[in-house]
Amino acid sequence: MSTSDFINLAYIVASILFVFGIKMLGSAQTARRGNLLSSVGMLLAIVVTLLASDFTLRLYHCWFGFLDPLSGCWPPKWSE
Repeated sequence: MSTSDFINLAYIVASILFVFGIKMLGSAQTARRGNLLSSVGMLLAIVVTLLASDFTLRLYHCWFGFLDPLSGCWPPKWSE
């Protein structure tokens, strides 16, 4: 199984978990399980996306994306 096949399979599993989790939110009896199921599906999709790309570069952008509004340093001085 190649890396591309694994990524596609993980996306399919994540989407199935997410859709079934959202469907389970319709009933009060299954809402907790549905919320957990859809959260796991979304987490799986995010992790696969980060691991399939240049993770360190994306982590760097995400980290400074969160810090920029707090520090008031947008746009960064080094990009000018």
